Amino acid sequence: MRPLDGQRGPFCDYRVTSSSGSGYVVEVRSLEERINSCECRDFAANRLGTCKHVEGAVRHIGARGQHGRGGSSDRIEVFLDERERAPRLAVPARMAREHPAFAAEVERRYGDLRQGSSEASGALREMARSNEDRLRVSRRLEHWMEARQAAAQRERDRARFEAELASGRRSLDGLLRRPLLPYQTEGVLHLAFGERALLADDMGLGKTAQAIAACALLRELRGVERVLVVSLASLKAEWEEQIGKFLHAGERSEERPPAPPRTIPPPLPMPTPTPDSPSPRSSAAPPRAAPPTGAGRSSPSATTSRSSETATSSSPRCSPTWSSSTKPSASRTG
Repeated sequence: MRPLDGQRGPFCDYRVTSSSGSGYVVEVRSLEERINSCECRDFAANRLGTCKHVEGAVRHIGARGQHGRGGSSDRIEVFLDERERAPRLAVPARMAREHPAFAAEVERRYGDLRQGSSEASGALREMARSNEDRLRVSRRLEHWMEARQAAAQRERDRARFEAELASGRRSLDGLLRRPLLPYQTEGVLHLAFGERALLADDMGLGKTAQAIAACALLRELRGVERVLVVSLASLKAEWEEQIGKFLHAGERSEERPPAPPRTIPPPLPMPTPTPDSPSPRSSAAPPRAAPPTGAGRSSPSATTSRSSETATSSSPRCSPTWSSSTKPSASRTG
């Protein structure tokens, strides 16, 4: 962790390097409140006001005891509250007492910023560059301003498009072969002007047709040429059928060919035993020597065992033999 402004530590901007080698800028404002910032994707998406890079920086500062001036920044802070997704202003009591005119001007510009004024955002940044010891403006406010302006532009585009539909200057009937129902028109506009949108109509209300119409409308409004449909393999034929049913003849669907099946190599051939090459198990366990002649009458089980051993040792093609510790009991003779 390396401070980007060593003279303003510990409540300043840091360059934090993760274990994977990626570097991120972490803005530390407090060791107690979740008002710090990080430029990583996790911080922007989780809406918790923290991430592993922020937690690591705060723990590092706390362990080194660098917060002798208190647990929060002594500068005026203008930043983005990730939990509320809105700008926030923090004015320390000392700043309001020692620099009342400056603090009042920052508050006035901050009020305009919350209304979406790009001019106020630029003015605050200029004030921060000229007064680094009194004011800090978060880098993440730029992303918030861009997203706010993009959302406002989409709302204006939709209002203008709906006005043209109401006046009859524009129609959705030309996009598809079949006309849409009123609630389906609402769903098409929701998808086309919502950027990240979810259509959660019940089954049988024509979600597929609305999605296809939204794609056709995006092609007309923004020049979109290709659309990726991710679905279950069992629904590919249904999508292809619906696309052919609703779109005109000029449009077509393409299905990515399936990946070729994996080639499994055949198993290695097993060596074929020859009459001159004994079985590995046979060579590992040599046959027991036959008992001396004239040893007297033996029991039927012993006779059977000896005859079995003799047959095993004399024939290299027979099944493997057993040692004395693993030899099975002889079969019962009649």
